[in-house]
Amino acid sequence: MTFDEHGDLPAVGVAAKDGVLQRAAGFYQGDRPKFDKMVDLAYHPKNVRTPTDSWTFLTLIRRGRIDWLRPFAPLVEDNMTIKDWPAGPSRNRSEFVGWNKQPDQPFVPTPFIAKPWTRFQIDQYDHLENLGTLYRPQVVSYLDDQGQPVKPAERRMRMEGALRAALAPLGGKSPARILFDYGSVLDDRNGAARFLPLVQSLHAVDDNFNLLDPRQGYDLARILGDTGAGSPFIAVALATMAGRQSGGATLVANLRRDDGATLLLVTPPSTDQIKKDAAIKRPFWPRPGFGKMRVAEGN
Repeated sequence: MTFDEHGDLPAVGVAAKDGVLQRAAGFYQGDRPKFDKMVDLAYHPKNVRTPTDSWTFLTLIRRGRIDWLRPFAPLVEDNMTIKDWPAGPSRNRSEFVGWNKQPDQPFVPTPFIAKPWTRFQIDQYDHLENLGTLYRPQVVSYLDDQGQPVKPAERRMRMEGALRAALAPLGGKSPARILFDYGSVLDDRNGAARFLPLVQSLHAVDDNFNLLDPRQGYDLARILGDTGAGSPFIAVALATMAGRQSGGATLVANLRRDDGATLLLVTPPSTDQIKKDAAIKRPFWPRPGFGKMRVAEGN
């Protein structure tokens, strides 16, 4: 499921979970020695590039996707009721239950938006905190049209093209940091070959950027261990936090596959946006007089 495939999709949640026990379960029937080896890792201290546990959830939002709902919102009857209690107010869910006034143009449901949104739902969506901007990923393939691996020189050229495209939103500037992962050393000896095209391409794009400088390049498998399928999701989450706390853009380089790589750029919100978000009281609450709501006194 992608935003490109579904033009009405306003947000999507992406979860990734991986770890020693998850991977061990896949070997229980077919490879008992491998299963025993993986389970044994779960009871030993974590080491560099050995499997470790991770769980990540990312919420991705396309803010402009709900603009077509805005003309309907003032006409919607809201189901939400606010009650005042001694411990504080409470409310039920805000949702469409009918029309206060029929719209000039009929509302046409879509696969992901079955009902019109209320004014509060739109207001709540507009006030979601901006943690960062994730740009369209640049995917590099190391295979030719026949599915065969290309030569090292071609790998470097393809990686350099993807790197320049990924960094294009920065207008010629380099990212503040690069988070990369080329895999573990557990039953894997191709990590150096996967890492080399990025090193070569970065040298061509910005000769001053040093991936081996711990202030610029972050080897995730060395720092966190082998997080497996969760690696790119963890990297995006860390890139978001790094941008907000220290400033600057972050490039995420997922180099774990032998047949290709993926590059993602993450930029932080502006200083003004961060201040604006910080001033919003959360959990977000309906503003007084905003929309039609029934208010009841609780005992």
